[in-house]
Amino acid sequence: MKKIWKWLLAVVMTPLVLFVALAVLLYLPPVQNWAVKQVAAYASEKTGMDISVGHVSLVFPLDLCIDHFRMIQPNDSLPQVKDTIADVQRLVVSVQLMPLFSQQVEIDALDFSGLHLNTANFVHEARVKAVVQRLYLTSHGINWAKETVRVDDALLQDAQVSVELSDTVPPDTSKSENKWRITVDRLRVKSTAVTLHMPGDTLQIAATLGDASVANGYFDLGKSLYQVKKFDWTKGSLAYDNRFKVKTKGLDVNHIALSDINVGIDSLDYSAPRLRMSLRQCSFKEKSGLTIDKITAKVDMDSLSIALPGLWISTPESHLRADVAMDFNAFDDRHPGQISVVADGAFGKQDIMRFLGGMPSAFVKSWPNQPLTVKAVAKGNMKHLRLAGLNVKLPTAFNANLRGTASHLADLDRMQANLRLEANTQRLDF
Repeated sequence: MKKIWKWLLAVVMTPLVLFVALAVLLYLPPVQNWAVKQVAAYASEKTGMDISVGHVSLVFPLDLCIDHFRMIQPNDSLPQVKDTIADVQRLVVSVQLMPLFSQQVEIDALDFSGLHLNTANFVHEARVKAVVQRLYLTSHGINWAKETVRVDDALLQDAQVSVELSDTVPPDTSKSENKWRITVDRLRVKSTAVTLHMPGDTLQIAATLGDASVANGYFDLGKSLYQVKKFDWTKGSLAYDNRFKVKTKGLDVNHIALSDINVGIDSLDYSAPRLRMSLRQCSFKEKSGLTIDKITAKVDMDSLSIALPGLWISTPESHLRADVAMDFNAFDDRHPGQISVVADGAFGKQDIMRFLGGMPSAFVKSWPNQPLTVKAVAKGNMKHLRLAGLNVKLPTAFNANLRGTASHLADLDRMQANLRLEANTQRLDF
């Protein structure tokens, strides 16, 4: 009877002892690096890529450090050309052990240093290249069973990202259900540049994020719901370049370069197709010399219309307050929507000349050094417009009031109007 118990004990204890011994061995540096080389060789064989790891360190319970990880994709047609898909100087991962047994992941630290990334031909829609000096993340609250993620803090620092969109994108026929819900307490981006290349490189958009942050974000991928309580972007720049358009003087809408960008957004809520947010602050400088001191507005937009109540725009010389509501089909030939505008503004000479651009020097010199004031109330569309009132005044030059209705504004042969104009003029030598 004792022999039977001994055999039973041996059968039970042997796998346990082997497991413990294997677990202990995995914390020995020589065993760790041997195991990693075997895994890298197996992964290289299965993926067809050249995968290598310089050094691995695992500390109890799950503190992992990987140095010099590299993944290279060979080019069958050009053997001498190879794409480096991923090159990581150092990766540090610290994960709590016990929560894993209840399908939860508690990440105390996930830290990438010296990351080079290239999606190559893995994504048909675009090719993304990135050089990231640091990517850091802490997350306490990843639940695989409930498909929820909570990010406590995330940091992207000193990065350069390039996105090249493709003009030959095959249709996506795959069916997938993504019901993950992600909560982000804080996300920060520092000293990061992003460049977007359109197909054929006809358009190029480049942005620099000096300091950007997101606070209290919630993203429900299953419902396409995205909410951010607070977004701030400071010390930024933005450039828009249409490479097929000739550059012109003044404010060139095909070649825009903004600097000293400061943007603040509160209560951003996007639930497809509707976007609502409060633009708390927006200021920037444009290469033409135009300076925007402040833009504020409530924004409510969907696939059919946009509303901007309480819009305020100011420069050192000008200001505009307006309530705007517009249907996107307001300019259609058949069954057009409506546009409603109530505006009150004053525009300085320098700002006006930037928008006019290329005017003769005599005209610019003779234009009065007075603000041009505009007050307008209008509603309608290109088929029928009702002008409740339009007042345009330039001191020392003219004062004009216009009201009435107009129809078929886009068709000169059918255009009709019933307008009343009252105007007083003074010096018009310009």
